[in-house]
Amino acid sequence: MHDLLFLRDIDRATTARERRSAMEVALREGWESRTVPGRRRGWQQFVVFLNLVQEHVAVEFALFRDGHEVASVRVVPCTGPEIVGGLRPGHFSLGLAGGRVVWEGDLLAAHLLWTEAFRGENLSLAADTEGPPRRHSWRESLLGGEVVLSAYPGVASGSVGIEVTRF
Repeated sequence: MHDLLFLRDIDRATTARERRSAMEVALREGWESRTVPGRRRGWQQFVVFLNLVQEHVAVEFALFRDGHEVASVRVVPCTGPEIVGGLRPGHFSLGLAGGRVVWEGDLLAAHLLWTEAFRGENLSLAADTEGPPRRHSWRESLLGGEVVLSAYPGVASGSVGIEVTRF
């Protein structure tokens, strides 16, 4: 019976007032218990469950620049932004895979190019800027806060981050 304890952990995390931190605790406890006798099978089932959740709850977006698709992005809720790089200023739109446009607007040099976004500020060395956290120059909340679109400036081109904040 110990092999199904992850169900108790999921239930506790999904009903907690602070779901995100409760999920983190459940994942950490699950990871730590993977070698505990009687819980290995439960951990394996939990990993299968997480893979199925990721496969079935990911939201697919298409990003367009000047009417041409530049990226198709699959975003798993509550995992942080998926980044699309190499973007130059232009007219962009973000749509769901089914075709519904959820945002349309211009991303300017002031959003995508460091020298315009953060005038007078030095750009950190490449080693300091490769991973998160990134500094956004623009951010917009979409669909009642369930999706966040952010612009991250770079030297010659910028990036856009697409994040789904809720399951």
